[in-house]
Amino acid sequence: MVEQSPIISLCIPTYNRSRLLKEALDAIVFQIEDGKFWDVVEIVICDNASTDDTQAVLSAFLNEHPDLIFTTHLQDSNLGPDGNIYTALRKAKGRWAWVLSDDDILLPGSLKSLIQMLTEFKDTPVVCVNARSFEVTPDEVTPSFLNNSNESIIGHDSALIHLGTMLTFLSILVVPTKSYAQTDYSRFVGTQFLHAHIFIDAIKEAGGIRTVSQPLIAVRANNTGGYVFYQTFGTDFASLLEYARQQGYTGAAVATVMRSHLRNFLFPFTCSFKAHGTVGRLRPDFADGRRRLQRLYAGDPFFWAVVLPLLMTPSRFVAPLARVRRTIRGNNNSGSKSP
Repeated sequence: MVEQSPIISLCIPTYNRSRLLKEALDAIVFQIEDGKFWDVVEIVICDNASTDDTQAVLSAFLNEHPDLIFTTHLQDSNLGPDGNIYTALRKAKGRWAWVLSDDDILLPGSLKSLIQMLTEFKDTPVVCVNARSFEVTPDEVTPSFLNNSNESIIGHDSALIHLGTMLTFLSILVVPTKSYAQTDYSRFVGTQFLHAHIFIDAIKEAGGIRTVSQPLIAVRANNTGGYVFYQTFGTDFASLLEYARQQGYTGAAVATVMRSHLRNFLFPFTCSFKAHGTVGRLRPDFADGRRRLQRLYAGDPFFWAVVLPLLMTPSRFVAPLARVRRTIRGNNNSGSKSP
């Protein structure tokens, strides 16, 4: 009798976050047991040489749930985020792989909805999920990350434009394992975006994406860091899009994403940095940002008229304006009759 592969592998790279990992696993197992998905869902955990009690947590978890398809791997040394993510993806035995951060929480009904979609829409095998953030508890009502509908977006250029900066979000796409199994992506270890290179190739091969309107995961807010912001989301993001162009995406689609990235991601984050000093554990170098973004956006009027002046304005002048803006918005909201 031939053993059938799981439908989906939930690939979770982790490092020194045993408490958050346990919360994430509890949410997953509840849905596996509730939907009787023991044979169709695999959990893959790659521990990046943690120095906390992650291994003890995993051992106890395995003992508590012996019926799960559960794969664990302990790295001999810390490989960095990309190396650990790549290991998790290569360990996956399912037909599809979904990489989740170790602090992401599956929202109720997520696995049932996703498994149903994966079995019904085989013509578009790359699924773009939706997500929302939370501060304290995952049931907080917050806006969705993407303006998704339950539809197929045909064409790799259209899919790239729809995703925009969210192409870099670790948990945004569910991809067929066959789409990356025969390609060596190790050259992208250290780029911060190894997963996004895999996404680009998977979308190109599939010819589009299937989008989900309902948020399937809750993402812990302000729990990121460990990278240089303007290098990662300036220079490295541009290199990622250059890879997309080399793989057959049009220059027009790449240029559209670059423009959107400046206006809808780099500019708002720069405003937050100037107003608050940090976002999560990120503390930017504005001089570095000026140098990098000026090279990338030399021909973009929005950069010269809006972003560059903001980068050059001392934070002590921006923070009071931000406080006034929040006060005005708060007063307006308190008198509003809308929900």
